[in-house]
Amino acid sequence: MNPAAPGHSTVRDGTRPANPSGPEPVLQTRPGAAVLLAVLVVVAGTAVVAAHWPVLAAQALTFDDGSYLTENPLVQKPSWASASRFFSEVLSPSTVEGYYHPLSMVSLMFDYAAGARGDNLFPVHRTSLTLHVLNTALIVVLLYMLVGQPWVAALVGLLFGVHPLTVESVAWIAERKVVLATFFFLWALIFYVLFARGRRWGYWAALAAHVLAL
Repeated sequence: MNPAAPGHSTVRDGTRPANPSGPEPVLQTRPGAAVLLAVLVVVAGTAVVAAHWPVLAAQALTFDDGSYLTENPLVQKPSWASASRFFSEVLSPSTVEGYYHPLSMVSLMFDYAAGARGDNLFPVHRTSLTLHVLNTALIVVLLYMLVGQPWVAALVGLLFGVHPLTVESVAWIAERKVVLATFFFLWALIFYVLFARGRRWGYWAALAAHVLAL
């Protein structure tokens, strides 16, 4: 019995046969597809900003927003010393008890340096909305890398961007950790796709992005 017809590759012992034509292309592009994708990303991002625009004026503080921003002495003293404390206090964070979120706290520290206060939350919401728009764009790019259909990728990305379940992560100060984790996790997936398509450095980039997401 002939295990494979001429011109067909086989998979044995769980290994993938070598691709004689080299690594798979990162994007299955057609003429003008990259331009169309860029336009769709901009359109989706604009729609997300328009849908979430009211959040920029939100001034509500609730639950643990105080420990994250308005009552956090390290956030309110932007410095290398504060950043070092956020990263070094692994088991017993001194300002947000029980949660090790150094990147979130550092990002809020930058917001405070940009003018964020209890009566001016605009810088905080601006950063969260920016991250959410970037996450929408990353989803569009990731899906295009996987399916090669710019319209499908853009529509799914837009669905994510304007879905009501994402509003909380943009409007709630303490949920900065969600939009940040999503940002790095999507990069981890993109880098892994690059690794799977022959870019060996993609593995280590995906690992680094995954650690940042965690």
